[in-house]
Amino acid sequence: MPSPLSAFLLGVLLPALVTVAVLMAVWRVGRRLDLKASGGLAVALALGLGDLAGHLGVAWPAWPPSEVTDRIPLLVSVAIVAALFEVFGAARAWMTWANRVIVSGLTTAAIVGPAFGEAWSAPTPLFGGALIGIGMVLAWANLDAIAARCSGAGIFLPLLLVTGGASVALLVSGSIVLPLLGIVLSASLAVCWLVSWRIPSIGLERGGTPIVVVALASLLLINRFYAELPSGSVALFALAPAALWLVQLGPIRRRAPWLRAFAATLAVLVPVAVAVGLAVAAMPSYEY
Repeated sequence: MPSPLSAFLLGVLLPALVTVAVLMAVWRVGRRLDLKASGGLAVALALGLGDLAGHLGVAWPAWPPSEVTDRIPLLVSVAIVAALFEVFGAARAWMTWANRVIVSGLTTAAIVGPAFGEAWSAPTPLFGGALIGIGMVLAWANLDAIAARCSGAGIFLPLLLVTGGASVALLVSGSIVLPLLGIVLSASLAVCWLVSWRIPSIGLERGGTPIVVVALASLLLINRFYAELPSGSVALFALAPAALWLVQLGPIRRRAPWLRAFAATLAVLVPVAVAVGLAVAAMPSYEY
């Protein structure tokens, strides 16, 4: 297990520095080239490369992958390609949905497949895997829809709460490396949140969603099938961003920005707190 200092340097500082460097560089280049999607492109590359840098620093993957955790960088790389497709190529709705289905299917198969082994093609595991993939697609679509209606500052903080809560749940569910990888994703999101206050065009719409969905889903599914994280916690973390729809209601939507941000934080914090509570309640007990 890495020391606290190395965990901070490699799991927080490294992804934060990579994220801010990529974010500002891509945004400036996109602005000079007058790219309309420069904000989404900057967030997609910054989140993806920041998460990869932190993962390589915290848990250098084996090649070929010997454990499911080693597959996460490959899946995040696929998510970066999917994000670039959304930025430049997803002009039609069916293409967007196809992108979600393909990436979600690959992620589910890569993470959950080894848990079933040769029984993967049996009806019950196949049906269960299909449900997971469908849930991931729907969570992705929901996050895209919310990102289109929220500013960058309004979406990054709630997602930071989700990933931070997930890191705590992963820790109490019997994992050591996965919580660190959750902190890596949280560090990149925190940088995007801080920068979005200065640059409003920095947001999650059309760009960063695939990275968040794939990275977080991989961590949660690994802990669900190979450790002690309850299914209820996984479902609540996936559904937590949907609580942001409450902020879109008329009475709250017309309030001051700081009040909307406070309401959004509370709305997301409730399912996140319940998910962490379920994980704590399911903690493995040890007898001495």
